Parts: sequence; C-alpha cells; structure tokens
Amino acid sequence: MDRWNSGCRMLAVKIDSAALHTQLERLVDAPVSTPPQLAPQLDVTSGAGRSWAELAKIVAADAHNSHALVRHPVVAGRLQEALITGLLLAVDHSYHETLTRPAPPCRPAPVKRAIDAIEAEPAYPFTAAALADVARVSVRRLQQGFQQHVTMSPMSYLRQVRLARVHDELRMADPGCFDHPLGRRRPVVFFRRILAI
Repeated sequence: MDRWNSGCRMLAVKIDSAALHTQLERLVDAPVSTPPQLAPQLDVTSGAGRSWAELAKIVAADAHNSHALVRHPVVAGRLQEALITGLLLAVDHSYHETLTRPAPPCRPAPVKRAIDAIEAEPAYPFTAAALADVARVSVRRLQQGFQQHVTMSPMSYLRQVRLARVHDELRMADPGCFDHPLGRRRPVVFFRRILAI
C-alpha cells in the first residue's frame, strides 16, 4: 500500500452514479446500457484533468458557506452539470471516444422543439441540458444544430428572446407610468437605449 506524507492533501468528489449515467446519455444522445468504467486515475497536473480539478476546488471552497452561490438552486444545477460533464470529458472511460468525436449534425426538429420551449416560457431558468432534454437530443447535437440552423447557441437565442420580450413590453408601455430613476432624469435617452436592445 502506498504511504502518503503528512503534507499530502486530498479532495474527494462524490458523484451519484445515476446522475453520471443520465448526463452521459444526454451527451452521447443514446441509451447507455452499461455504466462507464472510469479510469482509476486522472492527471490533475495538466490539460482537462487540471481544469476539472480547479472547478472542483472552487465548488468545494464555497460548499460550507450557507450563503454561497454554489448553494443557489439555479447555480447549483449548472455547477453539478459542469462537474459531471467535465469529469466525463477529462477522465478516460469506455464512452470517451464517442464524446470526443464530432457530433453528427442536429436535425431541425430538435432545434424547433427547443425554440418552441424557449418561446413559450422565456423566463424559465433553462440550462443547456434542460433544452437538450426538451429537444430529445444530446447537448452537443443541440449546440451544433443551433449553430447550423440559427447561427447562435441555444443560450444566446434564449437571451435574445428575453431581450426582445422586454423591448416589446417597454415599447407598448405608457412612458408616463414607467417609474425608474434613470427614466425620470433622462427619459428620452433611457427609452432610446432600452428600445435599441
């Protein structure tokens, strides 16, 4: 058995096997019948392994702070997704080659499903994985489909839709009823800036 010196530090990250399995299926866009056999070691001194370890350290550093952003439900879900996806990309396993090869182009139907969901509920806190679930494809295929058919990422499209909705609401609103300090001080400049969004 290897002996560690007294100056050795260890950061242990426990990932739920079901969450790992679900995220792997999202990424490969296919059912995964057997759990991935992760390599017993991950080089955290360089490359993707180092990037993943740095992300894990950031999350661990804030984990004990009850007011930290890592505990906020919206942020926590995205961080969990990033940690699991990052691990699947950094460590060698039986599906690693499938993940690293270019994804086939996304068909327009999945892109349309994601667009319909965004248009129906633009205020919903979608993540890339949630939109991929709605579209019933992997995150990679959805990203590529949006780039090919919409010329932007799904999250950029979501931001664009949200801004367009705000823009429309402000244009339709009575300027006299909009109570904002900047709008009162410089109404013409303020509304021109908002309408230019």
